[in-house]
Amino acid sequence: LNNAYGVLESANQDLDLQLGSLANAGGRILHTGNGTFGLDSGQVIRAGGELTTNGLLDIRASEWTNSSVLQAGRLNLDIGTFRQTAEGKLLAVQSFTGRGGDWSNDGLLASDGSLR
Repeated sequence: LNNAYGVLESANQDLDLQLGSLANAGGRILHTGNGTFGLDSGQVIRAGGELTTNGLLDIRASEWTNSSVLQAGRLNLDIGTFRQTAEGKLLAVQSFTGRGGDWSNDGLLASDGSLR
């Protein structure tokens, strides 16, 4: 999916994206539902952009470099190699859970609830 400088918005209860790759530099993917926003991608290219949901943001990827905002009610990341630049922000209202093998964070990780 190439959503560079684009907007993808869904008001459904759930949004599930199964992608081979994602390019979202300057783009926005917004899920206004309260269910699950699932993103499964083998490779994220120029992730950038904004990913936002009122519900659960569940991301699974082998690699991800984040230089923007991922914001959710609940944030669950399962990423093999994760890099977050100084501009990157992972924001959760209720809970944040991060799993993976190799993580490097130069940005902000924040949760009003649990942080694991």
